[in-house]
Amino acid sequence: MEKGLKKMQDEWEDVQFNLTEYRDSGISILSSCDDIQTILDDHIVKTITMKGSSFIKPFEKEIKEWEEKIVRMQETIDEWLKMQSQWLYLDPIFSSEDIMQQMPEEGRLFLIVDKNFREIMKTTVKDARVCEIFIYYNSIKHHLVVVAIDQCLYCLV
Repeated sequence: MEKGLKKMQDEWEDVQFNLTEYRDSGISILSSCDDIQTILDDHIVKTITMKGSSFIKPFEKEIKEWEEKIVRMQETIDEWLKMQSQWLYLDPIFSSEDIMQQMPEEGRLFLIVDKNFREIMKTTVKDARVCEIFIYYNSIKHHLVVVAIDQCLYCLV
């Protein structure tokens, strides 16, 4: 059981996000995360199987912590992809000078979103390892971006 847990943890050391240049914007965005999702799904199933073993007692704490980490990774990636999708929707809208003049408050809000989203993505380009995403993604900056995106979307309804 200990070897199986160590093997799963070691497997994440080399897993990186696939990034693609977004138009001529100067930033990269997450592209296909299917391989990452496959590994996550596999590791979640293996971890649940380990938790159900009668031999778990000596490794119970480590396995529980591992399960929490990979579930958090999955939730974070899902949330990140949702945030990116919303940014991709809003970017062309607020790139229009007419919209910025008609909706100045929302435009200022989007500029904040845009700046923070670009910073998150630039940091990701510097270190695209999936296991490192929690260091910068689960930050206050990310939560501000999510709230601001929601406000921008609400204003367009």
